[in-house]
Amino acid sequence: MQMFKKILLTIVLIVVLFNKVILFQIILINFKNKLDIDIDIKNTDISYIKGSLILKGVNVFQKTTSKNLNLFYAEKIYADLDLSSLFSTLIIIKNLDIHSGKLYINLETSKNNETIKEIINDNLSILENKQNKSPKIYPKKMVDINFLIKKFRITNSKAEIIENNKYKTDVKLPDMNFSLFGNEKNYPHYKDIFKIILINLFMKIPDKKLRDLIKETYKIK
Repeated sequence: MQMFKKILLTIVLIVVLFNKVILFQIILINFKNKLDIDIDIKNTDISYIKGSLILKGVNVFQKTTSKNLNLFYAEKIYADLDLSSLFSTLIIIKNLDIHSGKLYINLETSKNNETIKEIINDNLSILENKQNKSPKIYPKKMVDINFLIKKFRITNSKAEIIENNKYKTDVKLPDMNFSLFGNEKNYPHYKDIFKIILINLFMKIPDKKLRDLIKETYKIK
């Protein structure tokens, strides 16, 4: 779930800071370093009058000691922002559309006589969060800025599940629509939305053994 948080916060940050291109570049670099990720955007189309932003060819990479690993790709991301919210502690995104997205899920599994025994690690930090009994303590913020997404749509997207860096399974996601969520009080949390996306994804895995293993490991009902 931690990696989902990084992806979403990356997209939200890009959306929020587009009104100043130079500031956008500076903050984006700092943000990449903070989350230990790398971001590559092929094309950016900004409309100051409409308050809209179109990103094309968005690649998010997970940094490792040896190389950058694919984490997320989107052919197109469209965002429609409530400009007046930029001056408040609640950033409002009226529309956020992700078209032709691809999520890369890397699973490290142990094997016994060529049979998958258990998942011992993943790149989304889901397993790590489940095993960690002590919640992470974050430093107190001087100003707490939240975000609210009014409408969120995913179309023509899929995931690539990679086992032990060699076995690949492609899973197509159904087109999905969500509304009114974020990290603002009294609204559904973005983590719950991604949990729904994950469940939809895992239930469509064609390999029954892998599907059952994932269901058992992550306690998916």
